[in-house]
Amino acid sequence: MSLSFASTIKNSKFLSSLITPVANVYANAAGYRRLGLRYDDLIAEENDTVKEALRRLEAQSPKEAYDRAYRLRVAQQCSLSHQELPRTEWTKPED
Repeated sequence: MSLSFASTIKNSKFLSSLITPVANVYANAAGYRRLGLRYDDLIAEENDTVKEALRRLEAQSPKEAYDRAYRLRVAQQCSLSHQELPRTEWTKPED
């Protein structure tokens, strides 16, 4: 059983206004948005649950699966060349 406060935070204006800016600072500091990645792209594919989710994603939305593969390849290329994407191509928080 896992402990989650997500629904409590989302339902509380005070907690949401307190946590959201901190979460955005953390996400920007992590650097994955600078490579064009979404948070979901960082989850390891070795897990059986993740494999099943990716299989369903391909079946349900081939374009989304293609976009994910493209984001991973772009991020890998950026990593190999030790560069970041231009700021206009960074993943936005609402993406």
